[in-house]
Amino acid sequence: MDQADNSSSLRVDSLRPTHLTLLRGVGQSYRYAQFQSLLLQELLAIAESRLPKLLPMRSTRCLLAIQESVPLGLIQARPFNRRGSCWLLKPPELLAPSANLSHAQIQLPLLQHAFKLSWENACGWILRCPHSDRDLLALARQAGFQPLMTYQLWRPPTFAPLPPETVEIPEDMHWQPLNKGSAIALWRLTQTAGSSHLRQILDRQVCDLVALKSSYSGILVMQQKSTVAVPLAGVLHRCEGDSLPILELLRGQAWDNRLAWGIPGVLNNLRRQVPSLRLSIVAEDEPMAELLTQQGWLNDSEEMLLGRNLWRRQVNTRLQVGALPLETMLGHLQPQHPPLPTPSLEEC
Repeated sequence: MDQADNSSSLRVDSLRPTHLTLLRGVGQSYRYAQFQSLLLQELLAIAESRLPKLLPMRSTRCLLAIQESVPLGLIQARPFNRRGSCWLLKPPELLAPSANLSHAQIQLPLLQHAFKLSWENACGWILRCPHSDRDLLALARQAGFQPLMTYQLWRPPTFAPLPPETVEIPEDMHWQPLNKGSAIALWRLTQTAGSSHLRQILDRQVCDLVALKSSYSGILVMQQKSTVAVPLAGVLHRCEGDSLPILELLRGQAWDNRLAWGIPGVLNNLRRQVPSLRLSIVAEDEPMAELLTQQGWLNDSEEMLLGRNLWRRQVNTRLQVGALPLETMLGHLQPQHPPLPTPSLEEC
């Protein structure tokens, strides 16, 4: 891709090997290994887009905004699901200042060109934005993004080891790590969170959750004798290249009082594995926020999930009656053989 803006000399290109030298020229040498990794993923992403039936969409794509051989900005896009119908865009980065272009004039073309990449199945894009970043929110709205959900990020009370008397998961509850079996129950929890519009854009299936398998992801179930295990809550590792591990806490729409007994034990187990985690909950989930406060967790920040979708009209060729000649349609109504005799009970 090589497209130029008529109002300036700014152009947006997919990351290429020749760009590595240009990036060094704007003081980005310390990120050389990262750019090499992005370049490799760019090549893999092209192969995945050309062989969608053989290769699932996994690799990140990278675009550069360049003005007179000077890289000014960068944006990363990664598939949110294996089909490539939804893509996660990282906020555009500024690499170098421009004498005649504002920050928005560099960042907006990056967002707009990210929509134009040749992803045949792409019809939804999401962007995570800090709630306090008004400039990025305004830029995202200008690019066609709309708010979908607001999340709170919580951090543990301390990074010190947990005391011996730490609360554990009750005996009648069980923590199941994420696998092909538990992913079905976890997927059902995701279908109860948020609006139908949000679920339509994310387009998550069970296989997408299995792909996020990690030592942190799993589901809390209630196990009773002579009854089927009841899922209470789930934890999903976002795996979006965040600086700190961010775990998304999922639960059903109705508050279950049993969560007050099971969630503290789950959180303590997670803290043992990764003390520097961040826990993401829906900002409107007041009962969960109250429970976290009681456990000593601190509300660290808020972020907004913004979305943009492309509505595609599905045309059913079976309903295109006008495309067939009238004689052809009526021909199916004209019997070519004598009618068969109707069976009677006497013949049985």
